[in-house]
Amino acid sequence: MPWRAQDSRQRRAGWLIVASALLNAAWIAAVQLAWLVVSVLLLVALVAVLVLILARLNEQPATTRYERVMIDGTLGLYLGWACIATVANSAAAGISVGIDALGTLATALAVVVLVVAAVVGIVLAIGLKGRIAPAIGLAWGLAWVAVERATGIPESTIVAIFAAVAAVVTVVAAVTVRARRN
Repeated sequence: MPWRAQDSRQRRAGWLIVASALLNAAWIAAVQLAWLVVSVLLLVALVAVLVLILARLNEQPATTRYERVMIDGTLGLYLGWACIATVANSAAAGISVGIDALGTLATALAVVVLVVAAVVGIVLAIGLKGRIAPAIGLAWGLAWVAVERATGIPESTIVAIFAAVAAVVTVVAAVTVRARRN
């Protein structure tokens, strides 16, 4: 926040937050240009920058509830969203390079990506000391993947189940790490 420009906590994260905004803008451009493989790489970079931001914020806890919600919470949700966007863009990139969305290979790859998403949720929970916001952002996206694969086209019960389990694992990991920390 501009009025907290001298706050060492926010100064440590400030330029990284700018970098995250630039990566997000580049991602939007890549998607608009249908450069889906590039968009996945940009999202991976965005996730890495957001993890670094939250790790830096963890080094010096927020001093006010406002800062915890508006800075830490917002950036945590942003990280969770970026993780699930990476999952979705990976699927779109796979289809763009010729993977049949309805085939056995697509289902197997979806399951692998969802297992990786659950592992990412666990790693984030441990590495970010039980922050809830990234888990909520990631779990929200995974829950919608589950709903869409259970009710949408292409329907895939196995993908829906893995997405739902990944969502639960993500939240349980964050809550467990947080409870053990307190």
